[in-house]
Amino acid sequence: MAPRRCRGCRGSHRADRASGRAVRRGTEGPRKDTDDRVGRGGDPVPNVRLHDYQEYSKDLILHKSGVGLFLDMGFGKTLTCLQALYEMNPACHTLVVAPKTVAATTWPAEVEKWGYPFRTLSLVVDGRGRTLPGKKTLELVDGLAAEPSTLCFLNKERLASVVAHVMDDPACPFIGTWPFPVVILDELQAFKSSSSKLFGAMARVRPQVAKIVGLTGTPSPQGLTDLWPELYLLDGGRSLGTSEDTFLTTFFAPHDYDPGRGKKKIRFWDPLPGAHGAVMARIADTCVSVANPNISLPEVTVNDITVAMDAKERDLYDDLFYNWTLTLGVDGQGRPVEVDVVSKTVLSNKLRQMASGALYLGDGREYVPIHERKLDALGQVFEASTAPVLVCYHFRSDLDMICRRFGVAGDGTRKDTAVEVFDGTAAMLSRWNRGEIGRLLIQPQSAGHGLNFQEGGHTMVWYTLPWALEVYMQANARLARQGQRHPVIIHRILCADTVDQRVAGTLAGKREVQDSVLRDVARDVLGRRSRDG
Repeated sequence: MAPRRCRGCRGSHRADRASGRAVRRGTEGPRKDTDDRVGRGGDPVPNVRLHDYQEYSKDLILHKSGVGLFLDMGFGKTLTCLQALYEMNPACHTLVVAPKTVAATTWPAEVEKWGYPFRTLSLVVDGRGRTLPGKKTLELVDGLAAEPSTLCFLNKERLASVVAHVMDDPACPFIGTWPFPVVILDELQAFKSSSSKLFGAMARVRPQVAKIVGLTGTPSPQGLTDLWPELYLLDGGRSLGTSEDTFLTTFFAPHDYDPGRGKKKIRFWDPLPGAHGAVMARIADTCVSVANPNISLPEVTVNDITVAMDAKERDLYDDLFYNWTLTLGVDGQGRPVEVDVVSKTVLSNKLRQMASGALYLGDGREYVPIHERKLDALGQVFEASTAPVLVCYHFRSDLDMICRRFGVAGDGTRKDTAVEVFDGTAAMLSRWNRGEIGRLLIQPQSAGHGLNFQEGGHTMVWYTLPWALEVYMQANARLARQGQRHPVIIHRILCADTVDQRVAGTLAGKREVQDSVLRDVARDVLGRRSRDG
C-alpha cells in the first residue's frame, strides 16, 4: 500500500523499495501563515528562534521524505521537529516513538513550553502520569479514526503491538491502513538491529509513511554495521541499499569467533579500508551531523530536561509545601516518621531535596528516597552521550542514589556503566583529561573553582542546581573555557512545578544583573578611554 498522502507532507514520498511500489512526488510545500502574528485558527505563533543549524535541519525535514538528525542530546532536535511540524501543518496524525520517559514527559513538555498549538495525545500515560494499560493504548489509537490531526506520543516498547493491532485486528477501524503518515523515531539507534521486533514493526508500515525523521546522538554505538537498518527505515534503501547482506559484503570483511564448548560461532564484520568515508558519503544527503560543513554549532548550549513526579510523589511534595510538616509512615518501633520545618530557608532546602529525589529526616545523614525521576533522566543522558559526562551534584543523597543506580568503578561494576567520584587529586583530574573516566561526579562547591576539566569532555549535567550564581558559573567554566575543542552542552535536570524552576529563574535573573553591570562597567571604561584619548 502506498503512503497516505497528507497536506503539508512534502518530498519524495517513496515506498519501501522492497514493496516494488513507487509514489508520486508531493507538490504541496510548507503552509505559510498569512499573518505573522497568528497561526492556524487564530492561535498565537510560537515564540521560537532557531539556531542556524536547526534551521538547516528543519528545511531538510520539510523538503525530504526521510531525514536523520544525528546530533548530540541538547542540540534541540525535539524543537527542530516541532517547528517543522508547525510549518508543515499536516492534515493527518503524527506519531512520535520514543523511550517511555521521553514520550511521556519530554515531548509534551516541549510542546507546552514553546506554545505550539498542536492537539496532542499520550499513548503512554494518563493525565496523572500513570502508565496506561496496553489495551487502553489500542483503544486510544482506534479513537483517532474520528479525531482531527493529532500529535501522538508512544513508547517504543508498544510499537509492535500497535502495528499488529492496526494491520491485523479486524476490530480496528484502520485495519490494514497505518494511521500515521508522519513518524518521528526518537532515539533511532533503538532500531539498529534488523532482527528485532522493533525494526520489524516499523519496516512493516514504512511503505505507508510519507515522512519519517530519525533522531539520535549515537547512530552507530556498535560500529558502522548499525547504520543499515536505521537508513533503511529513513530512505527505503536509497543510500545503503535494500539488502543488508549486500551492504555488509560491500563494506566489511567477516571473521568468525568460536567461543568453544560447542557454542555457535559468532560472526563479526570488520570495516574494509575506506569503508567509513564511503558510507558517510552515501548517507550525507539524508543525515545531519556535527561534522556537516553546512552547520555551525553554538559554543555553549544549555538544555533543560524536565521530569515530573507521579501523583503520590506530588502529594508528598505538596503536603510539605503547604503544611510545613510531613508524615512518612512509621519506623521499626511503630512510631510515626515526621519531618517538621521551622523556617522558609529550611523549607526551601527540603523542597530542593524532594525535587531531586530524597528527603532528609533531620540534621543528620539519614534520608528517605522520594522518587527516581532524575536518575532516569541522567541514565538517558549517559546512554545518549558520545563523550565523557561531568555530573554536578549537591546533596549527599544525590551522590548516594546516583552511585547505587549506576555503580562505582572499582566495586565490581562493569566499567562502562559505572561512575567515579572526584576526589580532588591531580591524578584523577589527569585521568579525566586523558579520557579515561566516562562519568565523573563532582561537588561544585569544592571542585568548581580553578580546575581545568575541558580536555576530558564537553558534556555537563546539573543534577541539582545551586542558588549561588558564582557556584553555577564557576562550575560551567570547568568545561566552557579556553582550550575546549568542542561545543559544550550543559544539561539541567529540573523537576516540574517545584522549587527547581524557581532556582533556575533566580540564576537567570542574577546572571542578567551581573551581565548588565559588566556592560555598564565596559561602557564606562571605554568612555573614559575616549575622553582621555
